[in-house]
Amino acid sequence: RPDDQVQTLTAGYIVHSMKPDHPVLVLDVRKETEFRQGHLPGAINLPLANINEAHHVLDKQRSYFVYCAGGYRSMAFNSILKARGFPHLIDIQGGFNALQRFSALELEY
Repeated sequence: RPDDQVQTLTAGYIVHSMKPDHPVLVLDVRKETEFRQGHLPGAINLPLANINEAHHVLDKQRSYFVYCAGGYRSMAFNSILKARGFPHLIDIQGGFNALQRFSALELEY
């Protein structure tokens, strides 16, 4: 069913969407140690292992861009939360590995 599918956007689209006057909500579902090595500005670290905390942290009515290192964990995260009533999760194709290829992107540490 189309409603069960997770929306996916390219890393390039996300990078070009991130502007100071157009803030986006970003979830980094990598481990905390990975997050500390670099992440997107303003990203919220919510590791896949802590997925049960999501309903305390996230708003079901908001849209979130979600990434991990390469895409596997973020797709699992999105699929599980979509089944739990979070319809506005958008996967970043290729994850952090793809995002790092954009020199215009300033990472936070």
